Amino acid sequence: MLETLQRLVQRFLWARPWCLLLSLVGLGIVVRALALTDTEVGDGGMIPGLLLFVWALMARSFLNLFAGVPAPALAGAGFVTRVKVALHRGLYHVFLYLFMLVTAFLLLTSWKLFGAWRMMV
Repeated sequence: MLETLQRLVQRFLWARPWCLLLSLVGLGIVVRALALTDTEVGDGGMIPGLLLFVWALMARSFLNLFAGVPAPALAGAGFVTRVKVALHRGLYHVFLYLFMLVTAFLLLTSWKLFGAWRMMV
């Protein structure tokens, strides 16, 4: 599973700067919405800007995290090397499960925020 994610990330590494740019745009939209004094004008863009910021940051985190997954230990490797690689890959599995949990939470939160934004606009 980790190898599949690494191959997927290798295909989309070109998108890392775009994710950063989109997150900065989203942050700019949120800051602009907070800086405006008229609440009706500012509030309309705050939720989409926040969602753009968070999702772009999640995509960039995904691309950075799974770009360097260590290869499985070779059969002829020493015991210490095999244990070290197994622990390292185990941490990547933990990160994967945490990433999936955070993504599910973010999907639910995005759904709720989109519904609230739709009622505002």
